Amino acid sequence: MPVIAEMDKAADDNAALQAQARRETLLWGAAFVIGTFGVGILNLFVDLGSALSAALFFAAMLLLFPFVRAGERLQRVSGNGSLALLRYNRRFMVASFAYVAALMGAIWLTKIGSYSAPVYVLIAIAPSLPILLMIWTMARLLQEEQDEYLRSQHIRHALVATGFVLAAATIWGFLEQFNVVPHMPSYWVFPAWAIGLGGSQIWSKLRG
Repeated sequence: MPVIAEMDKAADDNAALQAQARRETLLWGAAFVIGTFGVGILNLFVDLGSALSAALFFAAMLLLFPFVRAGERLQRVSGNGSLALLRYNRRFMVASFAYVAALMGAIWLTKIGSYSAPVYVLIAIAPSLPILLMIWTMARLLQEEQDEYLRSQHIRHALVATGFVLAAATIWGFLEQFNVVPHMPSYWVFPAWAIGLGGSQIWSKLRG
């Protein structure tokens, strides 16, 4: 009986840890999504200025750190962690901040000078390179993940994100066509996809 009681207590403790980790993941995930996506949406309706907009976006990006840490903690306590996921998280964070740095640098360069057309092409392409790194990172996750269940989960999340961005782009396009909403630049497609991916992952974690 004492052994059974100890096992029950351990199970209850683990369930409590999982519940706490889910709450933290939801909190930081919601803060990150609202912060990053919200700055862009707000900037469509209110002229924040490039300096303030960049500062707010960078501040929102910092929320990625506690979000990822909470997610990794939830993976550990729920037994769904893997080395491939850890590598993926590190690579994606590096690519994310490289994207912010490249985007801010491109905006700053266009503010301080005038260049020839080829230079403008290079400046415009620079923020796209970290996005390509993110795409490569996601492809590597599917290649490196050894657990079949986790790999199927990654694929399902990617499909949900694809459905989300297709639906959002279609709805926004019709609203834009009838002058209900302002024009949304096409470079928002990947951030919207990433938000759909993160939302699917959070929902999956909350469902347990």
